[in-house]
Amino acid sequence: MITQNLILNKMADIKTNHQYMEGAWAADRIAPKIESTVYKSLEGAIIAKTALIENFENQFGFSREMDVPDHNYAWNLGMLDKFKELHGISEEGSLEDREESQGQEEE
Repeated sequence: MITQNLILNKMADIKTNHQYMEGAWAADRIAPKIESTVYKSLEGAIIAKTALIENFENQFGFSREMDVPDHNYAWNLGMLDKFKELHGISEEGSLEDREESQGQEEE
């Protein structure tokens, strides 16, 4: 059974990972009340989760392309991607990219 799950995870996109989906669900539930959380805003949540994900990647070598992602990494990545989606930023984008594109639209 464990071997079968490992094989399935190797073939799957991280977005189909259970922990990733739970993280995205949690972010979706937190977003309407974000001002009363430690994040204070979507921007604050994106900054915090980006720093955490970068820490996972730099210290442990984790990535979206891992065969079997770490549970905590996948959960936090799901949260980060959902926060970015709700804020109108692509998964690969950053807050700075969004600010630049808004500045160009105003010109």
